[in-house]
Amino acid sequence: MRLLSWNVNGIRTLTQYYPWCECKTLKEVLSRLNAEVICFQETKLSANRFTSDIALVDGFDGYFSLSKNASGYSGVATYVDSLNVFPTNASEGITGILHRKGVGEPLLKELLLTTEQFEDRKELLDLDSEGRSVVIDLGLFVLFNLYCPNERGPERLPYKMRYYHALEKQVDHLLNSGRNVVIVGDMNISHKEIDHCDPLTATRDYGLENFGDHPSRQWFDQFLSPRGKMVDLFRHFHPGEEKKYTCWNTKINARPANFGTRIDYILVNEGLLKWFKSCDILPELMGSDHCPVVAELFTEIVDECGNTLLLQNFFKHSQTNESTTKYKAPSLCAKYHSAFSGQRKLTASFFKPANKSKVSSTFDRPSINPPITTQKTTEETYNVNATSKLDKLNSPCKKDAPKQSTLQAFFQAPKRTESRATATSVKSELKCKGDLSDREPPLLAEYMDIVNSAVATTSLNADTTKQQWNQLFSSPDIPVCKHGEPTNEFTVNKKGPNQGRRFFVCARPVGPNNAKDPKFRCDFFQWKNGKKRSSSLESPSLSGDSSSKRNKS
Repeated sequence: MRLLSWNVNGIRTLTQYYPWCECKTLKEVLSRLNAEVICFQETKLSANRFTSDIALVDGFDGYFSLSKNASGYSGVATYVDSLNVFPTNASEGITGILHRKGVGEPLLKELLLTTEQFEDRKELLDLDSEGRSVVIDLGLFVLFNLYCPNERGPERLPYKMRYYHALEKQVDHLLNSGRNVVIVGDMNISHKEIDHCDPLTATRDYGLENFGDHPSRQWFDQFLSPRGKMVDLFRHFHPGEEKKYTCWNTKINARPANFGTRIDYILVNEGLLKWFKSCDILPELMGSDHCPVVAELFTEIVDECGNTLLLQNFFKHSQTNESTTKYKAPSLCAKYHSAFSGQRKLTASFFKPANKSKVSSTFDRPSINPPITTQKTTEETYNVNATSKLDKLNSPCKKDAPKQSTLQAFFQAPKRTESRATATSVKSELKCKGDLSDREPPLLAEYMDIVNSAVATTSLNADTTKQQWNQLFSSPDIPVCKHGEPTNEFTVNKKGPNQGRRFFVCARPVGPNNAKDPKFRCDFFQWKNGKKRSSSLESPSLSGDSSSKRNKS
C-alpha cells in the first residue's frame, strides 16, 4: 500500500505540465501517481469550481475541505482507492467543532476554550475557515491531510502557532486513546538546517541568532521524536541525506539548482514504524512548486510473538462479510454532497443502449452523431468565455478622438468590404476550434489588414513618420548580466521604501551562496530606470522576500 502527499498549487492547473498534460481526466492523473491514498494540498478550489470532474472520480472516493472565505485559496483533498481502502469515519477541520450533530461519532475531540491559546469560539472557527485539514479513520491509523498556515508576515504568526497547538491537542487525544496517527502534508516548516538551502539567510531575515529559534521550529522540535511522539518518516529512513528538498521558489527559477526547502512531511507515531517499508521524495515529478512525498507500507509483518499480521485485516470493512454488509463511506465523502448526490447513477444511465421502439417518429431530420452532454466541462466553459471575450475585442466600439498618434495614423486604408467579410468568416471558423493558442490576436489582425491594404498613404511627413515608427517598434532597454545574457525583471513585493520598484537580475537559476559555478546566477543587479548596484544602494533579497510567491520558514 502506498500513501502519497503533494502540494499541487492548484489542482486544475496540474494538467498544464508534463507529464500530466497527457492525461485527459483526473482519474488518469491519480492512476499515474500509483497510490491507494493520495493527499493533495493547496487545491485552490472555490465552491463554484468544485465540480463533478474533481469530486467524483471513478475508482476513488474523495474527501475535501475548501476555504470558506477566500476564493481560489488553500484547500485540501484526500482521494482513496474505493476498491481497497475503506475509511470508517471522516472529519473536516482541526478543531472538532465542524462535526455535525447526529452524523456518526465525532472523529476529533472538540477543543475547549482556554485563556492560554484560544480566547473565543471565533478563533476556533477561524482555524477551520481556510480549508486546511481533512482527517479520515483508516482503521489501522487516523490520517491527517494538512496544509498548515504560512506566516506571510509577523501578524500571521499567532494564527500559525494556534493551528499547530490545535493539531497537537488532537494528536495527543488520539494517541492517549490508543489510536495510531499519520500526518501528511505541507507543514510550512523546515525543521533543521539540513532541510534548508540557505539557513544563514533565513536566520538573519527573521532577526534570530540560531536557525532553531523560530517559534514554529521550536514547536516542531518538541512535537517530533526524540522529544515528541511523532517521527519524521523521511529522516527515519534517510537520516543524513543532504539537499533533499520538496519546495522551490519558481519566481527565481530555483529548482534547476535544487535551491529549496523541505517543508512537506509524512509523520507517524513510533508504534506504526514497523508497518512502513520506505519513505521518499519525488523531485523529478513536475507540475507544482512542490514535489510529492510517498511512503509504502508492508502488506504483512511479524509481531514480537511471531504472529503474522496482514495489513488488509486492519481495514475494518475487510473483516466484515461483504455478502451481508455493504460498505458505506463516511458522510463527508464528496459523492454524498448535495450537488453530486446520485450523479454517478444519473451519468451511467446516459450510456445505456437506447430502446428503438420508443424513438419518436416525429424526428424526420436526424442529426449526425449528436453529442450527449449533461453538463459543460471546465474546458468548454473556458472556451465559451474566451470566445465571448474575443468577440468583444473584435467588435467595433466608439472612441473619443485620439490624443496621440496611433499605428493607424500612418496609413489611410480604403474600405475593403470583401476582405473584411472573409476575415469575419475565418474568425467564425476559429471560434469552433476551441484552442485559443492558435488564434491570431485581434490587434495583430488589425495591423495586418492595414499593412496589406492595396493603397496606403502617409498622413505625416517622412521624417516624423520614420522617427515615430522607430519609437513604436523599439525594444525595451533590457540590460545584460555578467554572463552577457539578457536579464530578468522583477518587482519588490516586500513592504518598505522600495516596495513596487522594478529591478533586473541575472536570468540564470539561483545557486548556493558564493557559488563560483557560472551555470548559477551572477551578482548583477540594476534598478529599472536607475543605475547599477553600488554600495549606497540596497538591493532586495532574492532568497524569497522580493519576488517569491510566499516566504517559507
